[in-house]
Amino acid sequence: MRKTVVLSVLLLLVLSSVAFASPEFIAKYAAVKPEIDGILDDAWAEAPVVTLTMENYEAIGGSYASRGPGGFAAGGQFRVMWDDENLYVFIDVADRDHSYNANPGSNFINNNVVQMPIKPG
Repeated sequence: MRKTVVLSVLLLLVLSSVAFASPEFIAKYAAVKPEIDGILDDAWAEAPVVTLTMENYEAIGGSYASRGPGGFAAGGQFRVMWDDENLYVFIDVADRDHSYNANPGSNFINNNVVQMPIKPG
């Protein structure tokens, strides 16, 4: 009986660690170096697109506080590529409430920002 309980607990721990695993986004190699001009051109055609929606927001790492009092205030898409010298990120944000840091000295994170943690590996 004791073995069954221990094995059941271990199984639950393993399954819960899989359920809470961080999502992984793979950046493709940039066969064509993109122009750094803010324009989504053909150089980005092979880069996988990740759409930011309410459904995947929490999985990507967002929190309720980041959504603001009116619910999910922003969405968009991002793409990531790399070559031997650079990491390229293209982010297209759709935001219904544009804001900026109107209060000098206040925390910029309370305004419109894009964060992208990177884990080399």
